[in-house]
Amino acid sequence: MADAKMMQGCDLSHWDAARYQKIMMDETTKFNIIKATEGKTGFDRYCDIMYNFKCSVWERLGTAPEDRLYGFYHYAHPELNKPEEEARNFLSRVGHHAGKAMFCLDWEGRAWKCSPRWARAWLDYVYRETGVKPLLYTSSSYLSNLGCVAEGDYGLWVAAYRKQKPAKVTPWKFAAMWQYTSTPYDHDLFYGNEETWRKYITPVKR
Repeated sequence: MADAKMMQGCDLSHWDAARYQKIMMDETTKFNIIKATEGKTGFDRYCDIMYNFKCSVWERLGTAPEDRLYGFYHYAHPELNKPEEEARNFLSRVGHHAGKAMFCLDWEGRAWKCSPRWARAWLDYVYRETGVKPLLYTSSSYLSNLGCVAEGDYGLWVAAYRKQKPAKVTPWKFAAMWQYTSTPYDHDLFYGNEETWRKYITPVKR
């Protein structure tokens, strides 16, 4: 499915505890995005375990830090908390990775019944604090509600479980990344090479 202009990767959380080592050692996997936080205080108990394991794999391969492709995501609970509260939780755990890791907001479930302005506020907060513009993860079926996020020039990580990538991702012009299946775990395609990836994680001059 991937070609020379795409990179294969996956996203993981504690739900992958029994198999994360096998997943991360797959040579076709060029990047991993690990769940870091949830809500105002939640922290995925496998976040550090997975990251530290990934570091040990990189070291055995002799991979330099600047060559490592990874990221972290936050699961939003806008029905319970303010966006600034949840953004502070995320940054308290992984903010020191700014400029080295992809940052993402997971917008699904109960979040879909809340205002997308909450998502925009979370993204804006992380951007102000780090200079890095996070991606927004959501389903292709919900995209039409997220004009305020697209207007902020935040990248899109779209979930659409099919063989062909979504033909349109309006109100975005294009997606940065596509989660195309959750079987047997979440697989993703990043639209670009390592240089493109680094453009997403490099702090923006303001």
